[in-house]
Amino acid sequence: MQFTKPPKSFDEQIDLLIKRGMVIDDRHRAKRYLSHLNYYRLAAYWLPYEDNHPTHLFKTGTNFDLIIEHYVFDRGLRLLVMDAIERIEVSIRTQWAYHLSHSYGPHAHLQRELFKSKWSYPDNMARLKKSADRSSEIFIRHFKKYDEEQGQNPNDLALYGQDSNGTVWSICNMNMILHNVTRFTIENGDTLETPQIIKDGKIKKFDRVLANQLALNQSPDACY
Repeated sequence: MQFTKPPKSFDEQIDLLIKRGMVIDDRHRAKRYLSHLNYYRLAAYWLPYEDNHPTHLFKTGTNFDLIIEHYVFDRGLRLLVMDAIERIEVSIRTQWAYHLSHSYGPHAHLQRELFKSKWSYPDNMARLKKSADRSSEIFIRHFKKYDEEQGQNPNDLALYGQDSNGTVWSICNMNMILHNVTRFTIENGDTLETPQIIKDGKIKKFDRVLANQLALNQSPDACY
C-alpha cells in the first residue's frame, strides 16, 4: 500500500481543522502550538471530540483552546507523576544499596549466591555492565579509571597501611573487617623510621597513596 498524503503546512493544518468543525478563535496562537507540539501529537487529545472518526468531523462546539488545556493538564500531571516516581526509585535504590553493602560488603552485587536463580544473574550483570560502559556520568568514569589502569575488577583492589598509634591501627583493622574488605594489610609502626610494607627487600610501590593531611604539614614528632 502506497501512502500518498502530501505534507501540509501549519496554515493548511489549521484550515483542515476548521473545515472539520473545530472552532479556532486565535489563528496565530493555534499555528504557534501546532509548530511546537505537532499535529498528530495533539490529535490524541481531540480524538474524543470527533463525532465521526472515519470523516474526522468534530462535535459541535469543539474548541482548539480546550484541546490545548487538556494537553497542558496532561503534561503537568505527567511531570508530577515522574517526579514522584523518581523520588521513590532513588529512595528504594539507596536503601537497597545500604542494606547490601552493610550486610554483604561494598561489592555485594558481584556475589551471585545472594540472588535468586530465576533472576538470571548472568544476564542482569551483562546488562549492568553494558549500561555502565555507555554511561558518561562522573561517578561511573571514576570507577572506569581503575578498570582502565589496572585491567581488573575494583573488587580485587588491595589496601595497605601503617600507623604507629596502636589505637588507630586497631581501628583501621576493625574498619576493614566491618566493611568486609578482605585484601588489606595494616601494620603497626612508624612509617618513616621503620616502614613495614616491604616487597623484595624494598618499600612496596603503590598505584595510589593517601596521606593524613596533618602528616604533610607537621613534623614526624607532632604526628606520632
